[in-house]
Amino acid sequence: MIEQMRATTQHNPEFAPGYDWLGMAYVQEKRFDDSIATYEKAVRLSGGLAEILAGLGHAYALAGQHEEARNVLEQLRKMDHRWYVPPVQIAYVHVGLGEYDEAFQLLERACQERSWELVFLQVEPWFDCLRSDCRYVELIKKIKFPQQHRE
Repeated sequence: MIEQMRATTQHNPEFAPGYDWLGMAYVQEKRFDDSIATYEKAVRLSGGLAEILAGLGHAYALAGQHEEARNVLEQLRKMDHRWYVPPVQIAYVHVGLGEYDEAFQLLERACQERSWELVFLQVEPWFDCLRSDCRYVELIKKIKFPQQHRE
């Protein structure tokens, strides 16, 4: 993915989603400095899109830059007073900070709102740390995802 997104951003250097996805790939590789720099560019290019800002907050948190992550949370909260900010996006930052209670509260809110972003709940690697928690299991049951059949 890193190779593909680098090619995408080289081809179209003003395409914020390309940097967003590149930032995600760097997070997965634990290349946090690269992820943060990439996300910062994506935030600038997108005009501060909440989805991209949340990715930056998650990267800051995982990199141990907790003050910066909390600043992102504050920006997202201020945005949420004017526009809708999906609770799943805010939860990403709390997960990065290890604040699982807050993350679960936001995921519950997303469930109550029937947020489309919950479709990624079972596969999003950023939620891997929550999967062994009984609240995660209950949330999956509440959402009523189709059962996966394994042979």
